[in-house]
Amino acid sequence: KKHVPAPPEAYAANKIKDRPLVLAQTDLAPRGPALKEALKATSIFGIEAPRLLKEVKELIARHKIAQKYHTVVSMATNLGTIDLVANFACSCRSVGLADALNSVLVFASDKQSADAIATMGLVSYHDKALGDLPSQAATTYGDFTFVRMMWLKVTAVYLVAANGFNVLFQDADNVWLKDPLVYFAHTADPMVDAFFMDDGARSMRYTPFYANSGFYFLRANDRVVFFMYRLLLSYDLILATRSHQHALIILLLEHVAKFGLTVSILDDQIFPQGKVFHHKKALMQQIVDGKIPSIVFHMCWTAGRTDKLKYMKNMGLWFLESQCTLEAWSKPSSSLTLNAATCCANVKPFKGPTAYTQEITIQSK
Repeated sequence: KKHVPAPPEAYAANKIKDRPLVLAQTDLAPRGPALKEALKATSIFGIEAPRLLKEVKELIARHKIAQKYHTVVSMATNLGTIDLVANFACSCRSVGLADALNSVLVFASDKQSADAIATMGLVSYHDKALGDLPSQAATTYGDFTFVRMMWLKVTAVYLVAANGFNVLFQDADNVWLKDPLVYFAHTADPMVDAFFMDDGARSMRYTPFYANSGFYFLRANDRVVFFMYRLLLSYDLILATRSHQHALIILLLEHVAKFGLTVSILDDQIFPQGKVFHHKKALMQQIVDGKIPSIVFHMCWTAGRTDKLKYMKNMGLWFLESQCTLEAWSKPSSSLTLNAATCCANVKPFKGPTAYTQEITIQSK
């Protein structure tokens, strides 16, 4: 029989809300404002891309950032998350991984952020061609600042991957308990192109991979570069869905099906995140007690930075001295020196008491 397309009314919101992914998200297709903003950002980046790629490659070579496993740890920040970047750096030092910080390259939204990053002994890169980006922290998931910083998170990975390096991208709210680069070099399946932290969410919008876009590892090959190139050109979709993660998963599905990209989701016991913290308390307690050899903890699944910092401090995962606050970095004072020596507290993961808590707790409220 000849196929007869469904009439327009079959695609009304009340009809498609419970249908599979693509139909359920037709109302999120990019429209005027998203298309205009994305065209502007990608046009500027496209014109400057050869220069940006050359500068990033030279920076990586000059600082020998990819010397370990031909891998760069890429991060993206503005002034609103500088304290989280510093906390990550101090977390590495607290577990004897100071040398691992030599593999880190932080892409900054502005010069002040870049200068602040340098005080912690990290290499940073900033260029106006990366976009007109906000300097403040996001107030909540999906707000204006949150969405526009997603552009920097895409370019920060593309500029490394397109230069032929493995790239481990992570948000600033990750804490290293062991060196993940060792895992990806020696334990992870060498035939897999891309490894993503399990987001924990099982909602339809993140099906079928449920990948977390705040911690993932990409191997250096043409399939990965093409995937990141397509994500770069999908900024309109990121703006429309208000989610870097959402757009990334949609593209993952296409590239696995069409172009042979191979994807693996990381075990949430080895790479736990906020969903484990909030909804798997028994497992989280085992991790805190050291009974499970977790490598990285990602404090996602929070409404905003206030809750994020509270939970991290309560767990003994805040490694900064009390004077090293976000305000201190935002408004530098000649009377206060901010660097690794003055800001990294003598704290071990999941151990108390600390300056912020007398007893380690994993309570969500």
